[in-house]
Amino acid sequence: NGGALGIGETAIEKAAPTSLVGVPAAQNFGWIEGGRVASSCVLAEGGRVVCWGRDDSGQVGDGPDSDGVMDPTYVVGLESAVDVSSRGFHACAAVASGQVFCWGLNYDGQLGDGGEESASAPVEVLGLTNIVEVVVAVSFSCGRSATGTVSCWGNNDQGQIGDGTAIKRNRPVAVQGLDRVEQLSLAGDTACALKADGRVACWGANTLANLFLGRGMSHSLTPVIMDGLEGIAHLSVGETHSCAVRRDGRTTCWGGVSQTVSLGGSGVDDFEPIADLPLAQKVCTGDTHSCALLVDGRVQCWGANRNGQCGVEVGDTVTPDGDPIANLAGVTDLTCADYTSCALLADGRIQCWGIMPRTTGAEKQYVVGLP
Repeated sequence: NGGALGIGETAIEKAAPTSLVGVPAAQNFGWIEGGRVASSCVLAEGGRVVCWGRDDSGQVGDGPDSDGVMDPTYVVGLESAVDVSSRGFHACAAVASGQVFCWGLNYDGQLGDGGEESASAPVEVLGLTNIVEVVVAVSFSCGRSATGTVSCWGNNDQGQIGDGTAIKRNRPVAVQGLDRVEQLSLAGDTACALKADGRVACWGANTLANLFLGRGMSHSLTPVIMDGLEGIAHLSVGETHSCAVRRDGRTTCWGGVSQTVSLGGSGVDDFEPIADLPLAQKVCTGDTHSCALLVDGRVQCWGANRNGQCGVEVGDTVTPDGDPIANLAGVTDLTCADYTSCALLADGRIQCWGIMPRTTGAEKQYVVGLP
């Protein structure tokens, strides 16, 4: 990793929320990756995008490729961004004009520029207009328009583009039969959309993490409405399990047969709300843990905690009937990576816990403590 993520011989772990160094005031997250192999991006004030981390495929977006970029760095030539998403080895941003620009690895056409050549600076995704949300997985990307339609591009071997084929697409195509979408969530080879009526439609791989087709079917080439999941306000599809917050504030999780602790007591393939978890507004899913942004602006996590990713003293597991994370309030957004969790505060600061992402400041530290 060229030192870009600060892994060294041992990863840096923090069980309490800790501020990132050198990251300007943020408006939302792309993907905050801790101690693994990818880059991290945030949307900063003024519509600029800041990235750091591994850069061997140009995923930091600062021009020439390098082994890694330790200091948070502005993506070149990109202004007026309204949304950003990064995962694996590429990133995309939607800008105020409704266009989308992507950079990084492009072996499956996930940059959407009509080719398969990687780019170390943003390239425009072809044919997209009026886009207000962009979300990427490792090998494909999707954008949501202001009118609620969805287009995807990139790898399609499991039908994750949603166009009724399994043909790779190096430029956007419309997802079939999908409208009035309010939120997108992607993970692995699966895409899901939260519709305005509170229902969820998914397409692509039907893994144990989501089971949107039930058991026994491998994938769907077009969106399928999930039976029994209704009245949803926020959705997080993961690679081992998935979670959603209902409009009444209750949270439910499903999937992950081998990781039932992450479900917080919900069934593997049912949608019963998690008992004893306070009312929430958002939820995120890591590899073996989950976190909820509560309605009062605090955060509560549960699941595996061997790296401190639940924000409490390192241990084996944390149940959802505990207390919210101490000394963390005024949170407006949150994100979960494999063994990392991060919160965006109202003042634009980002605080993370678990395996820490590497950023550097004047003293070249990994992190600074809580103010």
